Amino acid sequence: MRQMSARSWDILQCLMKDPFTAMTAQQLARKLGVSERTVRYEIAALSDWLGERGITLERVPRKGFFVASRDVARAAEIAFEGEGAPDAESVYLSAEQRANAIVAALLDETCPKTMAGMAEALGVSRATAARDLKRAGEWLASHGAPLAATPHGGWSLEASEYRRRQVMAEFVREGLGGYAGLLAASAADYDEEIRKKGFVCEEQLERMATALDRYLDETNDDLTDAAFIEMTCYLNAVRHRTCWGHYVSELPGVLDEVPTDERRALEALLAAIGAEAEGESLSREVEALAAMLAASPRMRADSSGVIRTGTAESILNTLLSVASEETGCDLYLDTELVDGLRVHVRALLARERLGLQAKCELLPDIRKRFPELFETCARAMLAAQGEYGLSAIDDEVAFVVLYVGAALERLRQGPTIDRSVRAVLVCGAGIGTVAFLSRSLAKEFSHLEIVAKLSTRDCYAFDYSGVDVVLTTVELPQALPRPVIRVTPMLTRVDVRRIEAFLHSPANGDEGVFVSRLLDVVRANCDVRDEEALERGVRELLGMGGGEERGKLVLPGFLGLDELVSEEFVEVGVVAETWEDAVARASRPLLDVGWMTEDYYRGILDFAKRYEQFGVILAPLCAPHTEPDERNRPAISVVTLAEPVRVRMGGEDVPLSVVMVLCLQTPVAHSAALDELFSIVDEYPGFIPALEAAASPAALVSAVSEYCRRVRA
Repeated sequence: MRQMSARSWDILQCLMKDPFTAMTAQQLARKLGVSERTVRYEIAALSDWLGERGITLERVPRKGFFVASRDVARAAEIAFEGEGAPDAESVYLSAEQRANAIVAALLDETCPKTMAGMAEALGVSRATAARDLKRAGEWLASHGAPLAATPHGGWSLEASEYRRRQVMAEFVREGLGGYAGLLAASAADYDEEIRKKGFVCEEQLERMATALDRYLDETNDDLTDAAFIEMTCYLNAVRHRTCWGHYVSELPGVLDEVPTDERRALEALLAAIGAEAEGESLSREVEALAAMLAASPRMRADSSGVIRTGTAESILNTLLSVASEETGCDLYLDTELVDGLRVHVRALLARERLGLQAKCELLPDIRKRFPELFETCARAMLAAQGEYGLSAIDDEVAFVVLYVGAALERLRQGPTIDRSVRAVLVCGAGIGTVAFLSRSLAKEFSHLEIVAKLSTRDCYAFDYSGVDVVLTTVELPQALPRPVIRVTPMLTRVDVRRIEAFLHSPANGDEGVFVSRLLDVVRANCDVRDEEALERGVRELLGMGGGEERGKLVLPGFLGLDELVSEEFVEVGVVAETWEDAVARASRPLLDVGWMTEDYYRGILDFAKRYEQFGVILAPLCAPHTEPDERNRPAISVVTLAEPVRVRMGGEDVPLSVVMVLCLQTPVAHSAALDELFSIVDEYPGFIPALEAAASPAALVSAVSEYCRRVRA
């Protein structure tokens, strides 16, 4: 008999603690920390398992689940004496896990699999196995490896060895969850059945990534983050299949030739990953691997490892010619466009011949923001399609839009000069996305210079001397030695405000930039034993507040709203007659502990009286403040009002129900706090209602933390 899953075992334990009281799916979900849907699935599995032993699991609507009274003694015996307890070798798999196990078996074996054999291996009925096979078949077909029935009642894949490896790589990649997952593959959620197949081995994945990294360094090549992950998983498949004696027999016909020096580098790469091939088999494996690399998107236009094909240059000329005619700009004049698009077209052509498709995650945004340019580039792609058999799918068109859009901006505006703030751009996407974002940044910030464009893989080895800030489109798994600002590839207005908060320049220059450059001077002339202690000490000396936390909207020295708002300075349901009363109530706790100076408090009231400006108003929220006072300690106090107060502004009565008093030390800190507040209010209309609805200081602080987390994601 099959074993029950660990989760089903936990459910049985819960039910038997009080066997004569029913428990709902909601109650069980809360106890186990899972969804109600998961509980209902596990209940069904547990019911089957108990039924095999003559025990009935009953359900009463609106009351829940319980073991039939006649079976309680037997169920208790099972639950508390260990019969049927799950072990590491035998578990009751979910439907998804069983489908994955079938996918793994079909990918790994060349011999057909029968329905009876699958049912026995999985410990389920043939009917259940048939449903699992259908699910597995749908996944395989969507990845280019459909199922085929054999004459003797079995099932196999209609896939070449080359395609089988591609699908196997995708199977592994889907479980990694991005670049961070590759860095910590042991944390990836792979089923044990799949691990047993040898598809996923943490040590092996690390070995593949290290070998690929070395190859790219030696060949002066560079892949996007996504391409690096995909190639790592593909190398894992190559190692696995060659070790079992399965070699590529057909070649994809992607390349005109593989140069001798690149052939040697690829042979070294295969040896480094432990691929077992020699002679003619090794030669075919080299060419197959070269084809996969040729299809991979690049970060840089000067990547020397890109394999050249004669047709690619003709396609490039067609695209540039049509796009130039359509836009009225001579795009050949933009060398950055020509070089970048050349690399992209080579990879595009390789993908076409391999039957692969690149997915542009920015496609919806690109179509919405640049409809005319999208149509222009689509016509250019159609021209290439007619002449060279190139598919003009929307994703590929979107990539071309990024290249051409950036070039048009460069040609129309000319070069920018007088840049004073040096930035590094970390982007996991390809050359086109990087170029487009770089141009968008140059358009918004004339004094911002992008000194380097890095992948996630390379950003930790970079020398940040002379760099002021890091702009990144991806979540970085580790901290960097410079302030980090998260932006989106399409550079929204929220992104612009985040950067502006950092670049905000008081009379003597931006403090964030100043500190970065000061630290560079110290490092150049002193033997620094503790980098973190040095930076912390400098910031404290300059009165710039707390330390650095990766992921903040505006980093080192500037605290986020969730750090500035604490329960001790929050009151809810306050009764106030006037705006002044509300501000007084909010300020009092800060004044009492000496965090806010009396001068600062009077400054808020005087400013309002003199100019009829009650602080930043995002009705029904206002954030009163005045000129920063270095004697303050950084904090934000908040009161919510039982009834709104009204103030007269711009000839209108404005209702206010949430008052956030800013108590900060520097103009930049003020700017950073307000920037984050603006960003949250802009993106999340539910933020202010959540503050109004907070029933306690703890609930309000929790709401602030939650919305800060969302806006930084």
